[in-house]
Amino acid sequence: MKKIILLIIISFTYCQTNDLFLKASLALKSGHYNDALKHISDSKKQKVMNPEIYKIEGLIYEAINDRVNAIIAWKNCLKFSNDKKLKEECKIHLNNLSIE
Repeated sequence: MKKIILLIIISFTYCQTNDLFLKASLALKSGHYNDALKHISDSKKQKVMNPEIYKIEGLIYEAINDRVNAIIAWKNCLKFSNDKKLKEECKIHLNNLSIE
């Protein structure tokens, strides 16, 4: 019984984080940047080491021309990522932001 309850709690938390992440992604794509940032902020509270959250955050800040926060987001994405392709993407964005 304890295993089932634990599984339900983990599933709920995971689904809620994914839901917030999905909402942030959709808000970004539709140009609702303030909503996207709110969903990202809520996502980070639940899963602070998810590099995909910081990737979306970096893209949002780039879209609103907030270079400083975009750099912070991309650095966090790079810090928490174990994926080689994502790390390369982070470096490309950081390089482009540094040039500007």
